[in-house]
Amino acid sequence: MSAALDLELMEIAARSLNYIRQSRILLIARNISNEEEFMTDCLPLLEDYSMTNVLLQFLRNSPEIPLDYQQLKPFPEFHWQKRNFKEIDLTYYPQHWRNLYGANVTTYTDQSLPSSVTYYDGQGNLKLNGNVASLVVLFAEHFNGTLRMYKPIVERGFTHFTVVAGMAIKRLIDIAMCLHVTGIAEHSTWIYASDVYEIGSASIIVPCSSPLSIRDMFKILLNEYFFGMVVVCTVLFSVFHFVIDCYFDQHFSYMDLVFNNRIIGGVLGLSFTGRNSPWRCLKLIYILLFFAGLNINTQFSARMNTLFTSPPRYKQIETLEDIRNLNFKINVLKGDLAIMGDVMLPISRSVIITEDIAEYSSMRYNYNTSTGYYVASAQWKFLNLKQKYHSRKTYCTYENLTLHKFIPWNILLQPNSPYKEPFNYVLHRANQAGLPDAWYNGAFLDLLRLKRLSLTDPNPERGPSIMTANDLEWAWLVLVIGLSVGAVIFLLELWHHHRTRYSDNNK
Repeated sequence: MSAALDLELMEIAARSLNYIRQSRILLIARNISNEEEFMTDCLPLLEDYSMTNVLLQFLRNSPEIPLDYQQLKPFPEFHWQKRNFKEIDLTYYPQHWRNLYGANVTTYTDQSLPSSVTYYDGQGNLKLNGNVASLVVLFAEHFNGTLRMYKPIVERGFTHFTVVAGMAIKRLIDIAMCLHVTGIAEHSTWIYASDVYEIGSASIIVPCSSPLSIRDMFKILLNEYFFGMVVVCTVLFSVFHFVIDCYFDQHFSYMDLVFNNRIIGGVLGLSFTGRNSPWRCLKLIYILLFFAGLNINTQFSARMNTLFTSPPRYKQIETLEDIRNLNFKINVLKGDLAIMGDVMLPISRSVIITEDIAEYSSMRYNYNTSTGYYVASAQWKFLNLKQKYHSRKTYCTYENLTLHKFIPWNILLQPNSPYKEPFNYVLHRANQAGLPDAWYNGAFLDLLRLKRLSLTDPNPERGPSIMTANDLEWAWLVLVIGLSVGAVIFLLELWHHHRTRYSDNNK
């Protein structure tokens, strides 16, 4: 490079060194008339290209190579430092990131739980916690940087992580304070993302099945099997009784062929009055009727006691097919749906798309079980931790509801970011020390202290309760049907009686 700064040559060099712009660069300038102006012009260009390891050597019209050279110092702001080859312990390309000298590190957070918990203390100072926010804070503190937000933080002002990641891609911020998935449909970001911070998965969580209500228990008790047994036994014993009456005593009523009032009470296990008869076969029928009624009554009582003491649960949703068949709704954020691919196609009719992240987060963490939710493994771990303090689980998930079994989560930085190497250094040291788990638990405690989370059991164990009329819906229904049938039969008997008497009078 001679005479003046060659912008085209610098652009070619930047393209050639794309994503490795922190490589060691030696810039040789020959026959520069105004060296100070040349150095000043270089600084914004090097800063824009994120080239931080640069040496500048001026060559003049002299056979001797000057001992002085310029070393680029990128922090706290880009500037040149004059050095000499004769210096003791000379390091040509030091790791400048070891000390940021208070340089501004711009970031922004999506405030997603549990990765980033934000709040203001009594003095109005912004406080950060969570396994991602604390990592970014640790990075800035460890390397003597000054962390600042891209714009003021509004408590519970949730933003989707793809929006925050987009701010890093557009170079509006240095580090995105949120977890990110590399290689999504719009662009491949792995090359300027951090190393993997955690390995996770993503699945659908659904409400755990609850015990049957008393009303539904009666629906099981008064089912087709019970009524079938009553009807079959009633008709069968009525026919036997009718045959004996007809054959031995020549005393019968055709009404007794289908429905004998002596039989129905015995079938239901109630006391009944048998006809005084010398025929042993009729007495045997009464004995069999007693055992049949005892069997039906005992089965009913035993099953009712079992249901009331150990109530069964409603059918649990365990697969995508169950969701589709039951038409159960699954709440999904619009931003999440955009990066999922086609995994939701089998249950597309059951998906509810939500754009309000605050409402979505509130519904999920307050255990609104009217819908299911799409969650990452870190969020599911957080919800499960809260459920440990409840009498029974509210949310459940199963292997067949896991949509993504392997998700490498990392943190996005600017393209060609000079902070990538130091950030990866802190990231690995934090994982080795187990700090993410401590930050995770700290975020949980902070949310409890701030009363954003509550350990109040949404489904407390219920003690003995008084049965209501609503609980006996099926019993009332059977009673109403029985009374209605009795009224119809009574009217038919009246009609038959009047018709018979009218016929006798005409004779």
